[in-house]
Amino acid sequence: MKNLIIGILAVGCLYLGYLLWSAEKRVESMVPVKQAAEKTVTAEAEIISKNVDQNGIEHAIIDGAKNVIQGPISDAPLDTATKKSLDSALRVIGVKDKQISVYQSVNATLKDSLMMATRTKTGYDYQDKWTRLSLSLPTLTDSASFAFQYNAELNWLEFWKRNWFLSPKQHYIDIWLSDPRATVNSVKRLRIEPKSKQFGIAVMAVGEYYRGDALMGGGVSVDAGRFRLQGSYLHDFSSGEWYPAFRGGFKLIDIN
Repeated sequence: MKNLIIGILAVGCLYLGYLLWSAEKRVESMVPVKQAAEKTVTAEAEIISKNVDQNGIEHAIIDGAKNVIQGPISDAPLDTATKKSLDSALRVIGVKDKQISVYQSVNATLKDSLMMATRTKTGYDYQDKWTRLSLSLPTLTDSASFAFQYNAELNWLEFWKRNWFLSPKQHYIDIWLSDPRATVNSVKRLRIEPKSKQFGIAVMAVGEYYRGDALMGGGVSVDAGRFRLQGSYLHDFSSGEWYPAFRGGFKLIDIN
């Protein structure tokens, strides 16, 4: 009898899950192509704010939760420059587009003036923590020439905040160069995630505490989008009896 009830619960959960999944698919099929096109994710990230720290270094903050693609990056309508950059990187590292998890590109400008050079026997030399410039003056046999070296240190920090303790996490990225003469002009970023699983089945061990009674047993759960259905057969330790149980839920907010 117990096995029969568990079987009925499992079949019922599967059937209801299938109905919910079919309903979601019908809704998706009715979405116009034009509406889907409006949700295209671009690689260009919006710089939310810029702040200068106590060392004079500029920090650019972007929203880390935007520019997210589900599925392989080849399915996204990207601009020509981004596609060329990605194709070149894929050839160099020898992987497929489905193996990419994050793409990020930073455009920055470095400028300075009144850089005091030191006179040398052959010309002028300038050096600081990041830069070295050398100018060789022309001679009877050689033209004037420059030598240049710059040690770039690009940093980024991913972090999250909450507006209040039950609100979802807001993810951000702080990008900066360790040189106070540098400024971030623009950022391109794409995060590629696997396509979300719309339908799933799990066999579960179930434990409950309800109105002073401890119950334990097994069950089957079905996830269909944001819906979850669960059927279980539980043993009540206080009475020694077994009881069928059924519950359903709908996920309202993703906290993490």
